[in-house]
Formats: sequence, structure tokens, C-alpha cells
Amino acid sequence: MRSELGASTTPRAFRDLRTPMRVAAIASVMGMASGLMIAVLGDTAVFRPLRDRLGDAHFGGDLPDAGRALLRFFLGPIGGATLGQFVLVFLWVRHTDASGERRALGWALTSVVLWFTFDSAISVMAGALFNLWMVNLPALVLTAAPLAWAYWTTDR
Repeated sequence: MRSELGASTTPRAFRDLRTPMRVAAIASVMGMASGLMIAVLGDTAVFRPLRDRLGDAHFGGDLPDAGRALLRFFLGPIGGATLGQFVLVFLWVRHTDASGERRALGWALTSVVLWFTFDSAISVMAGALFNLWMVNLPALVLTAAPLAWAYWTTDR
């Protein structure tokens, strides 16, 4: 993209990436943003529907103060781990040469699919189906779908 003055309006980190890798980089930035949101906004009104489902599933109503304190305790590491995973995905995508693009995308896609599989299985075993449809499926669509598209459209 160019502005009226001819200067590129594309952020420098994305400028020299081919389209599939640019899409993958954008997906990784969305993953990083979700990690930050979990860590910083997890106990705010933004995540109230998730908190309400957690209270319903495990306490038969509102989440008690002790449960909310425990939730806040876990939101930092969960958000931080999510942020870290997608920083790595971004670095794989951003710092690979053309011959390694498909391999880097495969690693990135594998990391997201493994997270989804294990997190979803544990959520189901814990009786937290709400986590599957409120968190995991949307995150899978926002991150794995673009990564999969980039993987399958990159030269072999």
C-alpha cells in the first residue's frame, strides 16, 4: 500500500513479506493481542460472559470472591503463555527465508492445533464446555484458519 505521497503505509515488519506470510504474521499479531487481553482484561466486563459461565459451571451461580481471586491468579500466566506462543509464531513467520516458509508455517499451525486440542480436552473433562465455544473455537478461527491458508498457498 502507498499513500498519496508514495510512501508505504504498510508497517515495516510486514513490508517485505509475501502475501501468505503477511497473512500469517497478522494472525500471529491477533494471537498476541488475545494473550494481552486475557492477562490485562480477564477480570473486567470484557470477559464477564466467560466469568459468568465459570461461576455457573463450578459454583452454581456467581463466582465467589475466592474463585475470582484464583481466576485473576491464573489469567496472568495464561495470557502470558498465549502472548509468548504467538510472539514465537510471529518470529517464525517474520524471520524465515523463502525456502523455509512452508516449514515455519507448519510449525506455527502445529502449535495452535496442539494448544486447541489439549486445552479443549481439558476444558471438556473439567465440565467447562463454555471455554470451548467462547474461547477456543473463536481463537482457532482467528489464528489457525489464516495460518492454514498461508501454509496451503505457500510453494512446496
